[in-house]
Amino acid sequence: MADPIIEQIALKIVELLETITTANGFRQDLTIKRPKRIHLESDLAADNTVMVQQDASERMADDQDSEDIYWKQTFALDVYLIDSDDATTSLDIRINNVRSDIEKKLCAAANIYLGGLAEIIYPEGSERFNAFGEDASFAGITLNYSVQYKTAFGDPDTQN
Repeated sequence: MADPIIEQIALKIVELLETITTANGFRQDLTIKRPKRIHLESDLAADNTVMVQQDASERMADDQDSEDIYWKQTFALDVYLIDSDDATTSLDIRINNVRSDIEKKLCAAANIYLGGLAEIIYPEGSERFNAFGEDASFAGITLNYSVQYKTAFGDPDTQN
């Protein structure tokens, strides 16, 4: 059985983000992960790690006569930047660079609608974060992207 449409969309986002490398003309290489645990720090292994997480979803239209259900699914992309004590580049510069690379990639993908799975994908905003502690010293940014897509009524595995 094929994955539900929303899972196919999540996999496509991961696939697109995995192409953000210096070899492909971007400013840095990113490591893309989907969290496996509640405590995300245990999934972090390296600088420039992006955790792709599904966030809120909502039904877009309440058309009782439609054979389709239209959805808006938000994805939170948590980008973790882990600097060494020898770092000389400002965190703001690093955040701006990674944010720009991700926006460039995902908004270019919007033109092809995630391989036909989505109606549109667009940025919703961002929020910077910092974490310090005995085992953690990192900063980063959460980038929120919304994807609009549809499924057949009563069948989240199918698009009409």
